[in-house]
This record gives sequence, C-alpha cells and structure tokens, in this order.
Amino acid sequence: MPSHKGGRVGETLSGHGGRSPHRAPASAQAEPTGGDHSTPPTPHNDKIETRRWAKRAEGPYPRPMQVTIALALLTLVGTGIEAVLGFGFAVMFVPAAALIVAPRHAVAVSLVLGTIMGAGLYIEQRPRAPLRSVAPLVIGALIGTPLGILSLLRLDETWLRLAVAISVLTTAVITLLGGSGHTRPTRPDRALPQATVGFIGGAIRAAISMGGPPVVLYQHYVGGGAERIRARLYAYFFWLGIPATLLAIPAGVFTLEVLRDAAVALPGLALGIVGGRLLRPHLSEHWFWRLSMAMLVATSVLAAYGAARSLLS
Repeated sequence: MPSHKGGRVGETLSGHGGRSPHRAPASAQAEPTGGDHSTPPTPHNDKIETRRWAKRAEGPYPRPMQVTIALALLTLVGTGIEAVLGFGFAVMFVPAAALIVAPRHAVAVSLVLGTIMGAGLYIEQRPRAPLRSVAPLVIGALIGTPLGILSLLRLDETWLRLAVAISVLTTAVITLLGGSGHTRPTRPDRALPQATVGFIGGAIRAAISMGGPPVVLYQHYVGGGAERIRARLYAYFFWLGIPATLLAIPAGVFTLEVLRDAAVALPGLALGIVGGRLLRPHLSEHWFWRLSMAMLVATSVLAAYGAARSLLS
C-alpha cells in the first residue's frame, strides 16, 4: 500500500500539493551587484526546485517540449519491444516516464496507450490467436483481480513487490541457464493450468502492477515457437486490457492531460508497431527466447531494487 509520504509526493507531482509559486518582480530577480547574495543551496531549496519543475512537467499545457518528446520516444521504444517480444511496454514505459511526470500520470498514460497498442498488435498479427485459446487466462485474471485489490489493502505493497520480483527473477534465471531457446514440441496447454496462471497474474497485476511476467513465463514453458507465444500474449493483453480500461474510467484517472499526452505519443506508437513487424522475421527463435528472459530479469531486478530502497529508507 502506498505510504503517506508517497501520497504526498503524488499530490505534489499531480499539481494538487499546493499553489504554483508566483513569479517575483523583475527587480527582485535582478542579480545584486555587491557580491553573491543568492540563497545558498540546501536540500529544502532543491526540493522546491524539483516540485516547480515537476509542476511544469505535469501541470496544464503548455508544458516543456522535452517532456512531450521524451514521452513520445518512450512510447516508440516500449511499443517496439512489445511488438517484437509480445510484452514489455508497461514495464519499460511506466518506470521511465515516472522520472519526468507523476507516477500516477505515467500509469494512466500507459493504460491508454497499452489498450490502443494491444488492439493494433492483435489485429495485425497473422496468424491471430482466437479468444478461446486464452479465455481461461483472461477469466482467471479477472477472478484474481479482487484478491489483488484485497492484498493491496491488507498487506505491505513493498514486501509484495519484493517477493514477486525475487520469484520471477529466480524462475527467469533458471529458465535462461537451463534452456537452449530453440523450437521444441508444444507442451499441453490445458484450461486449469491456464486459469491458475491467469488468476495469479490478475491478482499480482491488481496488487503491484506486475501481472505480465507469470503469463510470459507460462507461455514460454508451453512453447511452440516465437510466433505462437507472441500471438497468445497479444491476445491475452488485448482481451484483458479492454475490461481493465473500462474499470479505470469511473475512477477518473483519464484526465484531459493524460489523453493529450497519449494523443501526442500515438505517432511513436504507430512507428513502434511497424518497426516491430519489420524486425520480427529477423529475430531467431534462440534470440527471441533469450531476449524475453533477459527482459524479465531486468524487470525483476529493477522492481527488487526499488522495493529494497523503500524498505531501507
């Protein structure tokens, strides 16, 4: 559960933590001639400057052009990763975007762009995985969502994130060290294991927004080659993204600024889909598998590092 401190930071970054600083008169801004009488740098002054910059980056338009460009570039890179591997947009976009805008804003923009991207990737994929092939995963995830919300309310989010990160990291490393990444016969993909993995992923997704890795690991375990794995992941994220986005609308997370940022990033999203489609045929089964596991390892390491910092601070 986010701490009181984290809530105050979120309020500050989202423009509700206080009034915008008034601009001083021109005479007050002039540099004195009798020596440097400016305020010495202190941690308090640094925090004030950070809040001012964050308000410019987060607040009403117009905002600094570098913020808009950065969000568009992050969308391009994240979409390209997901178009090639079948996952990776949210786990790359949200932490990076949270460095320049409020974390809540970054998550909201990611939801909008992720839904649009999921539809684009699912539609353009050939052969396309039918809904029935991932229906147990989606249903299990929807059933597991309330448990994740309850866990978030009852348990410490930092410990949950650390536990999930360590579990995913361990599994990904063992898979990476123990396999070859070449195409092999597909393992049985029965409804009960699918629903179980979906339930776990849905609960983790609702609690700490890390629901993708369990599903990715499961699809790589079932196997069947890069095309099949990508198609199943596209279908899963598309069909799960629709109800997740609809549920977020009443919560009021899609503000005008969120929709504007998402609209500005759409060209990067389109280029990422096209670029990923061009790169996919040149990626061997071996490298598809290796890059997927490496992405999971990197995601887990970052999540564990963030959780450890929170626990030690």
